[in-house]
Amino acid sequence: WMLSSLLGDNHMKDFDRITLVIFNWTTTNDIFARMSAEGIAKIIHCVSNIVTALKGCLSKRKLNPVAGTEFLLKYSQEAAKMKDVNIGNNHGTGAKGMKKSVSTGFLSALSSDMSESPAVSETNNHNLKSPGNGGGLVSDNEVSPLKTTSDEKIPQRKPFTKLQPFRKGMELVDNVRDKVREEMRTLFGLLRSALKMKGGVTPESQDLIDRITFVLSLETGFIWNDVYASMRIDNFAVDPRSSSALNKLNGLLKLRITQVDLKSREAKRRLNFFMNSLFMDMPSVPSTRFTKEYTVMTPFYSEDVLLSKADLESKNSDGVSTLLYLQTLYKDDWNNFLERRNIANDEQQVWSSKHLQQLRCWASLRAQTLYRTVEG
Repeated sequence: WMLSSLLGDNHMKDFDRITLVIFNWTTTNDIFARMSAEGIAKIIHCVSNIVTALKGCLSKRKLNPVAGTEFLLKYSQEAAKMKDVNIGNNHGTGAKGMKKSVSTGFLSALSSDMSESPAVSETNNHNLKSPGNGGGLVSDNEVSPLKTTSDEKIPQRKPFTKLQPFRKGMELVDNVRDKVREEMRTLFGLLRSALKMKGGVTPESQDLIDRITFVLSLETGFIWNDVYASMRIDNFAVDPRSSSALNKLNGLLKLRITQVDLKSREAKRRLNFFMNSLFMDMPSVPSTRFTKEYTVMTPFYSEDVLLSKADLESKNSDGVSTLLYLQTLYKDDWNNFLERRNIANDEQQVWSSKHLQQLRCWASLRAQTLYRTVEG
């Protein structure tokens, strides 16, 4: 989705075909028979670099897009002005002088005009031969001007086209675009190389190679058009789905298994129990009309459901408070709790009115069986 959003409509047809074919290869376990395994690791690295570049500029480009409305207006005006200049030059009457920067163009126009003027060549050929001496060469004194009748008209030579020197257009400076585009170019190049297997290229793989080549060479596309590429990145930054997509991609591509593996034993136990329950042979659920209703009653007597602040501060015979005991027993869970509550340095903030209720719930879930029952 991220690459498709960046490439935009100009590449949608080709990129959708590329992703569809590769996805079908992954579902049939045919991916390594069609692509080189060495190239896949490098492709993932390029995608990771693109995610990093986009994450760094996402919030900034939401507020201040590079290819904003003001720039696009100036760009369209400049393009219209250059178009009018080119049209005016094509219908011009020619230039009196010749500049070095355009002399080659004038010489080319001169040669084409000479080839298109038959009357001039006929005049020269007639002057080189004398009708009285059998076609021999004559001197300049013997040359007589070519006589033409009143009906004959010598075609006029076309005026030279006024060639303008090179004018540099508006330049759009965008470092993020250049970095993303370079990684995109490398990614497609690696993908194209990975499809060229030593055993030969299948027609389906050749079609993908041709489509990748077209994407890399399209002048109005993301790879070569600066304004279009910056606009695509600006549109991607405004999309509300972009932030969550980049965070998920960053976790999938960059984080190791040890960094995302659950550290809490209780969390692992519950997750494994839930995953195993998905593969149970459960009967089909009856309709609401035939569903049996039941109520569960849990009796208790003189037992606190939710631990109070005094309960958490109370100490045993060894001088260890209830909260300190729970912090030591569930160290990783306590660190996660502090992170969720945005408590960085001062742990005494947990006793404030802002965090006290959540602190009592956290401790009760680990010390009070009755509270876990009620909460569940």
